[in-house]
Amino acid sequence: MTLNKEPSKSTTYKAINLAKYNGSIIVNDPNLRLSLWCNPDEARCEIKKSIPLTGVLKVNEEELAFITKIQDVGSSMHEILSMGVKLCIVTMGANGFTYVTHKFIGHVPTFNKVKVVDTLGCGGCFVAALIVGLVENDFLQILEDENKIKSILKFANGAASITSLKKGVIPAFPSSRKEVEDFILRYS
Repeated sequence: MTLNKEPSKSTTYKAINLAKYNGSIIVNDPNLRLSLWCNPDEARCEIKKSIPLTGVLKVNEEELAFITKIQDVGSSMHEILSMGVKLCIVTMGANGFTYVTHKFIGHVPTFNKVKVVDTLGCGGCFVAALIVGLVENDFLQILEDENKIKSILKFANGAASITSLKKGVIPAFPSSRKEVEDFILRYS
């Protein structure tokens, strides 16, 4: 959402380039809101411009189809990998999410036994928990270990699922790693 206008656009690219220069992995969640853009073509062009700078891309099915203009999720994900992304994650609401790297492709179901109250904030919480897993591990080793990928993504899924149990965003976020781990044990 920061790529649609100046000065946030140039500031975002400056931050990305500085982070990459210092060895950081860029996690990109475009969080597409077409109403914030002048037109859809501008949004698509700017988001696509950011993708080669991205190590991990998290999108939902609609965003993926919008960015690539390809309706098939598998083909779209491989298109994203061809742009330089190392790990592409596509969230699918109640159907969980699919991930792809250059070595692995998989699907992780959601926690179906929970009663969803509000999905607002779930995507942001998913990305925050994903970043925790990436920071705690070596990214290149993660890409070589599908069990590690699944573990990190299951943790992110658990955190997002907890967020769906309450109304509101910040008050619904899990307050600790233990809360997420206990949730995963209870609902797995």
